[in-house]
Amino acid sequence: MKPLHVLIISPALAGANSGNWQTAWRWSRMLRPRYRTNIASQWRGEGADVMLALHARKSAPAALAWAQAKGSETLAVVLTGTDLYRDIETDPSAQLALQLAGQLVLLQERGPDALPEIRRHKAQVIFQSAPRRAPALAALEQVCPRPR
Repeated sequence: MKPLHVLIISPALAGANSGNWQTAWRWSRMLRPRYRTNIASQWRGEGADVMLALHARKSAPAALAWAQAKGSETLAVVLTGTDLYRDIETDPSAQLALQLAGQLVLLQERGPDALPEIRRHKAQVIFQSAPRRAPALAALEQVCPRPR
């Protein structure tokens, strides 16, 4: 059986090395053991089973094209900080992406609070994690132990 193909839409690709690209690349690597993944800046009708669109405002054209062609059930929109703190309140394309998405993915625990109440039922919080770091003082002490 063929694995599901997940298309990740990122407004910035590898050359930009932005936060959106880093998220797209990280998610692609995490999904690869179970799914086929591709990263693109737009959807041009190529075959895929699911779309993860990073950044509601910037990926709104791809989300709209996908929803018109394939429906909303297989469309998840991942909201970025600028989406939450500005765009979803003022930008019509970001608001449309929220409406079209079958799922809204937020990266912060309080992120759903920023959504219009009518959209909160679609919200899923996924914490992006980094490896636990030693406290700075402990790390420095290992490099430069205190004199006795």
